[in-house]
This record gives sequence, C-alpha cells and structure tokens, in this order.
Amino acid sequence: LKNPWITDIRFLPEVFSSSSWAFFGYSGNTYRPMLHIYSMATYFVFGLRPSGWHLVNILVHAANAVLVFLTASLLIKNRADDTLQARKGGFAVLAPFFAALIFSLHPVNSEPVAWVTAVAELAFTFFLLLSMYQYLRFREGGGKDAAFYVLSLASFVIAVFSKETAFALPALIVASDLSSGRGLKYCLKYWRSYAGYFAVAALYMAARTLVVGALVRDRQVDLSGVELVINVLPLVFQYAKTLAYPSSLSALYELHAIKTLDARAAAGIAVIAAFLAALVVFRRRRAVFLGLIMMGLPLLPVLYIPALSTSASADRYMYLPTAGLGIIAAYVFERVFNGSLRRAFTYIVAAIVITVLSAYSISSVERTRVWRDDLALWSDTVRKSPGSRYAHYNLALAYQDRGYLDNAIAEFKAAIKAAPDYEDAHFNLAWCYQSKGDSINAAIHYREVLRLDPGSADAHYNLGLIYRNEALFVEAVFEFREALRLKPGYAEAA
Repeated sequence: LKNPWITDIRFLPEVFSSSSWAFFGYSGNTYRPMLHIYSMATYFVFGLRPSGWHLVNILVHAANAVLVFLTASLLIKNRADDTLQARKGGFAVLAPFFAALIFSLHPVNSEPVAWVTAVAELAFTFFLLLSMYQYLRFREGGGKDAAFYVLSLASFVIAVFSKETAFALPALIVASDLSSGRGLKYCLKYWRSYAGYFAVAALYMAARTLVVGALVRDRQVDLSGVELVINVLPLVFQYAKTLAYPSSLSALYELHAIKTLDARAAAGIAVIAAFLAALVVFRRRRAVFLGLIMMGLPLLPVLYIPALSTSASADRYMYLPTAGLGIIAAYVFERVFNGSLRRAFTYIVAAIVITVLSAYSISSVERTRVWRDDLALWSDTVRKSPGSRYAHYNLALAYQDRGYLDNAIAEFKAAIKAAPDYEDAHFNLAWCYQSKGDSINAAIHYREVLRLDPGSADAHYNLGLIYRNEALFVEAVFEFREALRLKPGYAEAA
C-alpha cells in the first residue's frame, strides 16, 4: 500500500538496482525485482482494489496446477510401457489430474494464495514449472527443437529474478536426465544444454551480490556452528510432517533452538535417511526421483537459520514441494490402478484419494478464513505461536487500528516480554498510553524508545506533547528542538 515503486515505470531502475524492501529504507537479504513488476502490472489493472490482487493470485495458482498436470503427464508417459499405455486409454489423464488436485488443494498453500505479497512464490513456481516442462519437451524431441530450449531458458530467467529458490531448476534438469535411464554419459554428452541454465544462475548471483552486498547481509539468529547444524534437524522434521499431515498451520512458527540432540532432532535424522534411501531406490523412476528432488531441494535455502527473518519456517516455502508431492502421488496412483493388483485395490485407493482430497479441501477453506483480516490472522497466530514477539505485535496493531486500546496494550506488553528491546512495540505501547491519557507510562516507553534509538524524531515529538500537556514547557521545548534537529522539515514540531 505504501510502495511507490509499483505506481510508475520510472522506478524500474531502482527496482532492479535495490534490495526488495529498499523502497522504505530497509536493506534486507532479498533481491526479487520481479515481485515489484508483478505488483506494478496488477496496480495498473486493478489499482488498490483487494479483489483484483486476490484474483491474480488465484489465477496464477490455477495455472500452476495446470503445469503440474502437464509435467506429471509427461513424466508418467515416459515410463515407456507401451502395452500399459495402450491398455489404459483415456484413463491416463486421471493420475496427473490427481497430482494437480493434491497440489492445488493442499492446505499449506493457503498462505501463498491468500497473501498477495506471496505472488513472488506463485510466479517463480509458474516460471520454474514452465521452464521444466519446456525442457522435458526439448529432451523428448531428442534435443532437435531449439524453440523449447529457448523458451525454457527464458522462463528460468524470469523465475530466478522472481525468487532465488528457482536455483533448484538446474539440479532438477540434471536429475531428470540422470533418472531417464540413459546414464551419466548421456548427461555429459549434452553438457552445453546445462551451460545456459548455469550462466543464468551466475548472472543472478552477480546482480544479487552487487545489490545486496552479500549472500546473507543481516543475520537474524546467532547460533554456534554445532547449534546451526543440529537445529536444522527439527526443521526438516517439521517440513516433512507438514507436507504429510498439514495440521496446526500458522502464519509464524517459533524457533525453539536446541543445544543438544533430542527427539525432534532424531526424527529429523530419520526423515533425511528415508529421503536419501528413497532417492537411491527410485533413481530409475523418473517421476518419483524428480518429485523427491522437487520436494527437498527448494527447502535447502530456508534451512539456513541465520537468514530467517520473523519465523523459523513458513508455509509458503512448501509451495513448490507440494508439486513434487503431487507428482509422486500421481505415479503411485497410476501404478496401483494399472498394475497387476488393479482389481483388488481400485476401490480402496480411490476411497483413500477422495478422502484425502476432501480433507484437503475442508482444511484449505478453514485456513483461508483465517486470512480474511488481520485480527483473525494474528489472533490465530498468537494461539499457535504464543512466544512469537511478531505475532503479539501484529495482533496489537490490529487491536490498535480498531480502537481496542486495552487489548492492544496487553499484546504490546506480551511482545516486549518476549523481546525487551523491541523498539516498535515500545513506541506503539507509548502511543496507546498517551491516547488513554496515561502520561506517566507513555513517557516511560518513549524514553525507552530513545534509549534504543536516540535518533527517533517521532519519539522526541510525542514526548514533547506529553510535557506540554503537563505544563512542563522547558522540557517540551527541548524535545521539540531535538525532533527538529533530527528531522529539519518536521512541521508539527516547529
């Protein structure tokens, strides 16, 4: 709402030469210029009407489901079982159709679809899947139709500048060729095909390093080397659990750092071992192998804990992995329904699939309702992540906007209890006290803001208002002068 970059194409040079949130003075770890391009296009069509922005997310999500269907169709068809293909006829579309349904209805995808800023997640997935599909078509034709390759490469360019997670594509492409049954020599023979993708990746990394200044500029969590490694294990288990059984979803998840190996770490080790074993066992089953890579590889960057921002994990990080889950499920579905045990298992598997998809649908509807407004969202998040300072802070802002100052004060206090040096919470808590006429508590928290940030002109100004109302004019003059010194154009302070 306050992003000037989306309002005019003259900001394009800034979009491509700045980190993602530089428009309000914050230098972060992300470089995703295409996010602002998508937002700019949506703004030009719909302005700031919320329905238009939500429509865009829904349409892109639907397009992604179609790409999952097409990709699964190619991978399953490439099993090269001509007799089976001839026998099943029109039934062949059902397996990829269920892959698309699993992807589109998975409750964990409620967040990226409902949250308009997550369009980068949807868009990078669209262009990555499009690039992957075009590459599979290119390989299916024996590498003779260069148009597929060019389209694939162009899609990858857009994907990687949408979100850095698109770096998974070159590995997916190599994995696709390795699992095709043609061996390593085949991959080495077509190394020039891979070179284009690695060149695009290198271009993005050069641009990112130039703009952001480092791979991770701002470390959010400080852990020792050993702690950094062992705390990855509970995250791995949590992601696997959420993919398999998406319950208790939340907008934010707390990081409960461990100092030594515990049960959650052991569960994470078990998940990693099972994943690696599955890669070995299904290395010649292209659909399963690619699905596994698609599930695991995009999560590797978000396992680097120091780069995390407000949450230990996020539902949106599993958006692309659910496509991999759908492709694997489609393969299993197709094998069961068309294998030798078809008659015995047809109704059982069909009942299981219908039950799972029905549960996904109901859960997705319920989860989407949580995203209907900020009060509903952050109330739900506080219930599920009671130790998160960000959850309490955002719930307090929701109460504050509605004029429920007592509720807001309680939530700001909870945020400060979780993080005593939370400057924004102190400032807004002071504002709430000031609005209620409690000058003493308001002044206490404005002074705390100034202890944390002596350059806060607003804190000086509001403190000056309190002193003026209490007839402490000398102190008020001092605070107003400090506000003007820090912000010369501060008309209210003048």
